[in-house]
Amino acid sequence: MTARAAFGTLAPMGDAKKDPRKVATQRRSKATLEAVFEAMDVVVARDGVHAFSVAEVARQAGVGKASIYDYYPTRDALVAAWEERLIGKELERVGARVLQMLADPPSVEASVLELVLIVMDAFERQATTYGYKQLELTARTQWRNETTERIAAMMAAALDNAPHRARFRTTRLDVVGRLAVYSVLATARAVPLTAMSADDKLLHGREMARMLCRYLLDDADDAVFDAASAGAP
Repeated sequence: MTARAAFGTLAPMGDAKKDPRKVATQRRSKATLEAVFEAMDVVVARDGVHAFSVAEVARQAGVGKASIYDYYPTRDALVAAWEERLIGKELERVGARVLQMLADPPSVEASVLELVLIVMDAFERQATTYGYKQLELTARTQWRNETTERIAAMMAAALDNAPHRARFRTTRLDVVGRLAVYSVLATARAVPLTAMSADDKLLHGREMARMLCRYLLDDADDAVFDAASAGAP
């Protein structure tokens, strides 16, 4: 799959309690929901995702609670929709960087290291937005899974375009992409990314990238990882 093919529209699906009642199609209704999500940004940052009030979100957005419940029948549905919007923005950031890498690809080792650090950064921003020390996710399960697959596909496309493609010991770049995403996800859930120093985050990312390159290449160059510093992308 090419990087551009991986950027297709996500089709939100999943957990019944988190499903919206309907989808906004008109400009006015889309603007209303955008105001609600922007209000969520403010209220959750102040009160936390577990303690915020839907009434306070409505007040901050300048709409009635009924307008929110017209689209999101439960609090879980509102939180899931808000999180999916945030994840979508992170997906755009990852995709934009991958397209840059496709235009001017670094070495395989440098590509893997940068991709791992990009995804770690995305997960850290997600945890910071929620006020968590570690990553927690409330978006719908199938939606999360599909998003993960899209990120893995972007990573595979970037690697497929890396120089010296003949060095690869495996043709299953989709497997490499999944290993990268799920390794980062496991780390983000297990350790407090938001409390880590820049050096510690780089250390985790560097060692994950080293592990992936040893799977991907027979002649992985450790010097790329050993030379990486806190100034890395």
